[in-house]
Amino acid sequence: MSLKKSSSVKPWWSIALVLSLYTIFLLVPNIVLNLLALNNPNVATWYLNNIVNFWLIVFALIAVLWLVIVPLLKIPEGTRLYWEYLDSIKIIKFKPIIKTVGLGLLLGGIMLCFMVFTGWLEAKTTGGIQVFFGSLLVNEIVPLNVYYALSPGIWEEVAFRGVIFALLIKKYPQKKTIILNGLLFGLFHLINLTTLFFYWGAEGSFILGFVFSTLFQVVYATFVGILLAYVFSKTKSLITVILIHYIIDAFITFLTFVIHFPDTSMSDLLIRLTLMTTLGIGLVPCLVCFLIVHLVYRKQTGKNI
Repeated sequence: MSLKKSSSVKPWWSIALVLSLYTIFLLVPNIVLNLLALNNPNVATWYLNNIVNFWLIVFALIAVLWLVIVPLLKIPEGTRLYWEYLDSIKIIKFKPIIKTVGLGLLLGGIMLCFMVFTGWLEAKTTGGIQVFFGSLLVNEIVPLNVYYALSPGIWEEVAFRGVIFALLIKKYPQKKTIILNGLLFGLFHLINLTTLFFYWGAEGSFILGFVFSTLFQVVYATFVGILLAYVFSKTKSLITVILIHYIIDAFITFLTFVIHFPDTSMSDLLIRLTLMTTLGIGLVPCLVCFLIVHLVYRKQTGKNI
């Protein structure tokens, strides 16, 4: 692609469209299920017994969005054939396998180490106890685990590093594209505030804690988003960033679990969120991973995708 960007390219309408569709596909199934469960205890019982099956249904619906609907909409622009769509989002690029897969595992592992350290530091700072529950990895009542993490790990990367990155790079220089991509990724996590709809009438402290958690998540998700966009710009493969994203989401609950007695206070929560934003999966580990990727690709010229 030419380094000169066309001023006529208007990616933001396409970005708004795909993010709106993504939001609908994420929220509607859960909203419908919760509304049905409010008036029918049998629905709630079914959900508790079929959490994994419900997740598979939602996973399949989102797959239809990114693998069928978006290509039919000819997004990104210029992708007239299906293989052109797959190539534009770099989902079929695996080579070189050692660098593509190995870098994903390495950076994901580094993030895990920072998460373990952050859990330990939180426990020492707040007087809590850091615990490692292996059952959390596969327990159906825990939303972030080895199977559920596949959904954000795959589809958020297809959305942001695949489709949205391809749209932005048509108009903006690579550095600006990376920053904008990370900002959009972070801000998209504000969607989690919609969960408050299901906690109507909950205690004010719970609502406040949830809002704080979401706002901090936006910040560290922005750091992670910029890192993943940078990695993607270097590897030119979704495989690497999917691995990193999946590893983080699959193990974050397991590795950062800290128990406080009698309960987690607001000050404990703010300490936790601050540590997560700076050390857990935030600024510091992202800078470390950024430096590693820079060293790995230091001999390559900075070309746009």
